[in-house]
Amino acid sequence: MKETNYKSKERKLNILQVHNFYREPGGEDVVVKNEAEMLKEHGHRVYKYYRRNEEIAHLPLFEKIILPFDSVFSVKTYIQIRRIIRKKKIDLVHVHNTLHLISPSVFWAARKEGIPVVMTVHNYRLCCPKGTFYQCQHICEKCMTNGLVQAVRYRCYRNSFWQSVLLAVQTYVHRKLHTYRDVHFICLTDFQKEKICRLTDVSSEHVFLKPNVLKKNELKNQKLEKITRKNQILFVGRLEEEKGILDLLEAYRMMSSKLQKEEYQVPKLVICGEGKLDFACQLFIKENHIKNVAFMGQVSHEKVLKTMSESKCVVIPSRWYEVPLVLIEAYWTKTPAIVPELGGFSSFVRNGVNGFKYAPYHTDELAALLSMMTARPWEMTCDFSRMDILEQTEYETNYRRLRRIYERCIKDVRTSEKESAIRK
Repeated sequence: MKETNYKSKERKLNILQVHNFYREPGGEDVVVKNEAEMLKEHGHRVYKYYRRNEEIAHLPLFEKIILPFDSVFSVKTYIQIRRIIRKKKIDLVHVHNTLHLISPSVFWAARKEGIPVVMTVHNYRLCCPKGTFYQCQHICEKCMTNGLVQAVRYRCYRNSFWQSVLLAVQTYVHRKLHTYRDVHFICLTDFQKEKICRLTDVSSEHVFLKPNVLKKNELKNQKLEKITRKNQILFVGRLEEEKGILDLLEAYRMMSSKLQKEEYQVPKLVICGEGKLDFACQLFIKENHIKNVAFMGQVSHEKVLKTMSESKCVVIPSRWYEVPLVLIEAYWTKTPAIVPELGGFSSFVRNGVNGFKYAPYHTDELAALLSMMTARPWEMTCDFSRMDILEQTEYETNYRRLRRIYERCIKDVRTSEKESAIRK
């Protein structure tokens, strides 16, 4: 009854959700979909401005030629966003990703119309043109300490000089234009917030914390509590270097060798995802005569949840500062997460509570943890009841936090307008 009263009393908003999909699907896309559905279920009207990078291949020649300029400031986006704001009487714009077709011009369009903007920080692109703080197989923050020219020097973006120049120029231009001065940000962790707040135009008062959320009843519908755990380990993600998939395969090789010598049954490794290292992974397995590895390819979200709930643990061997959605899924399926002690992982994962941590890039430590899952499972049990972060990702709690962020942003814009009017 209380929840019904809460919903009936709150003011319903017209929200414009802005997102540029990458060519390969990822966790960002799931978050965008989940939040849109969550807002609609609570009575808000969600209008979508979506672009997809796969459109680039079908653009007319002239538009392909001017794409580098459009990715810095898209006049098309600027005009269309302003038109939507006026036509749909938008109360707030929520941006997730703008690369490459949307561009940061969306922020200027909203500012011109006097509409508050919230941006969910899914990566570190505002600080690092590549977006990952990762280069040359290690964490790299040189763009923060030595300037954006470092991104060009090391060809950080896709190992391309000109694409790195483009991203560096885009970042530099919008810093000089103070594009993000009035933008409010949603970060997933305190670690992420600390990095973003190092930017000149970003005030800590404009940065909020809110973890990602899963769809309502998504886990309940899977009847996960009735599923029996199998002798298997799970990896979910793109098969790319920064995701640490090769680190996992090396650790799995070491673990398999150790367990076989001790006459334990080697757990199956299930890999859900595709990527650039698909062939390299297959080759590694063949050359090292590794057995019991199943490549599932790109599978549905429902299938991922079911497979996760059947697994002894989920391994997230990332080599960069990410906090993937799969970590939230692991919480809710009560599956221990094995992660590097790196960036946001340090605050999200607690040893013996919801998972275990190892030193970044140390495949021997990862192999040791995986071996213990089989040889000494009593040392690898987790007490998920102690996780306060679980409550923050709960559907209604997460919604209320997002709603409070929206109201704060709207209030800040109104206050700023009044102060500007007084000065005039």
